[in-house]
Amino acid sequence: MNRLSTIFDALERHQQRGVLRIIDDGTGKAVEPLNNFFASTDKNVAWFLAPESLQSANLNRQNEWRLKKYRQYLGEEYDVVVMDLTQGFNLEALAALSGTITLGGLLILITFSDEKWCTFADPESQRIASYPHTIESLPNNFVEYFLSVIDQSEGVLSLSESLLKEQGHCLDNTNIVERFVSNLTATKAVKNTPISNQDSLYITQDQAMAASEIIPRLMNNEPVIISITADRGRGKSSLLGITLRQITKVTEKHKANKKIAIVSASNDSLTVLKHHLYKDHVEEAKLMFNFVSADQLLLQPIDSDLIVIDEAASYPLSVIKRLAQKTEKLVLATTVHGYEGTGRGYFYKLQPWLESHSKANHCEFYATTLSQPIRWNPGDHLEQFINKALKLDVELPTIAQPELLDSKDLRLQAISSEQLVSGEVLDSIFSMLVHAHYQTSPNDLRAIFDAPDQELFVVYAENQVVATVWLSYEGVFEQELIGAIAQGRRRPRGHLSSQSLIAHCGYTPAGELRFARVTRIAVHPDLQSNGIGSTALKLLTEHLVTHQKADLLLTSFGLSPALLQFWRNNGFVPVRLGLKPETSTGEYSVLMISDQIVNDQTKSELKLLVHYWQRRFCQTYLAEKALAIRGLYFGTEQLDTWVEEMCTRWLKLNTEHFEQWSTEQHCFDLKVFASGFRSADSCVLAHRWALQIVNDQSGLSLLTDKFQHGLANPDLIQRNKLSGEKELTQSLRRDTKVLLRRLSPVD
Repeated sequence: MNRLSTIFDALERHQQRGVLRIIDDGTGKAVEPLNNFFASTDKNVAWFLAPESLQSANLNRQNEWRLKKYRQYLGEEYDVVVMDLTQGFNLEALAALSGTITLGGLLILITFSDEKWCTFADPESQRIASYPHTIESLPNNFVEYFLSVIDQSEGVLSLSESLLKEQGHCLDNTNIVERFVSNLTATKAVKNTPISNQDSLYITQDQAMAASEIIPRLMNNEPVIISITADRGRGKSSLLGITLRQITKVTEKHKANKKIAIVSASNDSLTVLKHHLYKDHVEEAKLMFNFVSADQLLLQPIDSDLIVIDEAASYPLSVIKRLAQKTEKLVLATTVHGYEGTGRGYFYKLQPWLESHSKANHCEFYATTLSQPIRWNPGDHLEQFINKALKLDVELPTIAQPELLDSKDLRLQAISSEQLVSGEVLDSIFSMLVHAHYQTSPNDLRAIFDAPDQELFVVYAENQVVATVWLSYEGVFEQELIGAIAQGRRRPRGHLSSQSLIAHCGYTPAGELRFARVTRIAVHPDLQSNGIGSTALKLLTEHLVTHQKADLLLTSFGLSPALLQFWRNNGFVPVRLGLKPETSTGEYSVLMISDQIVNDQTKSELKLLVHYWQRRFCQTYLAEKALAIRGLYFGTEQLDTWVEEMCTRWLKLNTEHFEQWSTEQHCFDLKVFASGFRSADSCVLAHRWALQIVNDQSGLSLLTDKFQHGLANPDLIQRNKLSGEKELTQSLRRDTKVLLRRLSPVD
């Protein structure tokens, strides 16, 4: 019997799903025996192959796609998914596509040999290859770790291409397959007991029972917050789609249509929900649903009777709080062990707040969890393998006697790649990251192992890991590259802080500095609000000073009162605030720098530079606020107060040197904008300064209307009879050139 037939028979007999790793012998033809086998079966196979395989005329396959398009097929069902990892190893694709495989199915991974795979220049590593590194220079520590998980997992079989092609009974190969079969653990399906005499629209009893509780609560006139949580593959999206469709049918019948806003960070993630929502559904009912991003709903007056937030754990708590205030009926659904960020923090942060918010506002709170898998049975080997390899179900370490821990008695230790591969502290580190940060994903796991110019730390209390800090080193560019960044012609990968200061603020000296950016900081949830995070930052600063690895320590995050207060308490000052909110979260990104200079050799010069950047930030912030560039957004009041305090303090200081520096910066910004670079909104302060001191403003009404009177772009376009945004920008640049010529006596 063909070995693939043996494997499938065993999986079906044990009601299992499995993993087959096919090791390419170097011929690049590992797909051929698979194609020959599946051509003679009725199995539904999805092929995600290398481009050259896709173009091969001698292979006749359906369901054949490039791996980068994997999101389009979420929600589909396949007997087999074939992924050619020799074209690149995308961890999120692996996690997502494994969830499309049905009971008795197989995930087939085509890989190089161990030795070649561990030295392969993976194209998927491009996302973590910060400038000037290339994929050829990156390590493959994650692959080494992944191979160790393969060796330790049940339901996973590795075969070479040549052994797969053999039809005889090679003793070694037969033993391998027999061991694989003998190690399979049989599973049992969960019996679905009907909950009514009518055929259920839902796939599992879990879904039907949840819907029987949810629908009445959404149909009555009482305020309610509903929380739906589930692991991957439990039917959360189909539950939402079918339930909302049922609600629309009832409201149509009673001619009381509801307006429903569905919030999602990505259209791709709504594929399953929309499929069930619009199935056998009249076209007019689609008018009831408004699919929006978080920032659209926050910034626009959208009238909704019900707001549904898909993957709620992928949003900051501050955004959920604001959305909860926009409706009396709110449904939040999230995947606990997801491939696009994590939902574990949901239980520690979001759900407790939802409960207290509901109680304070006399609003019912109902929570339900879906536990029954749809496409496979509990105890599934494939799910166990994916969860273990990608740390999707990693749990926090238990802290012994947390009440006795003293935040002053902590030590910081850098973690090596060897320690990560061995698994010594990996679970502790990643569990804290996924619980603390709403967008930690499997691709972050790859970055932890292999990204260059980074350092990972753990904080110990005695022998217990209580916190972790993830640091990225950025900057130190050649002059030509600095100029290209300032003009917007280059965006070197992986240098967020340097690029932001150069391209958006015009601070070209920032390109010569070495920044240490706190990418993530996470404290065990049981120990938060005890000063451990602050102590960790203090220890990190001491480490950087001792080893002289950077000039300045900084961080960037979505603006919220709690985070702003934490970083302010630890001596960080703001130097830039984003002009537009992040689409998925509705938050503005803020960049803050520590006032503790970590380079002793240039301490005085750097301290003065940070002071100048901080003062210019305050001036810029007040100018942008006067023009209402951002409108109303979260955190304004707290930031307003802080900026006013800083400005009051600076009134007592000698400002002569700062004013000279500031004038030079104004002129630089104007010249860059007039030359066709930078956005108009990033040069507000320079334009307002120039318009205040220039004697002749004739012919500059477009500039005065925008930068002094605060007219919005649509009004400027209409008033000046311009064709659109492009012509408006061209006209603003032209008039700025005139403004510069009139400033020449000052410049």
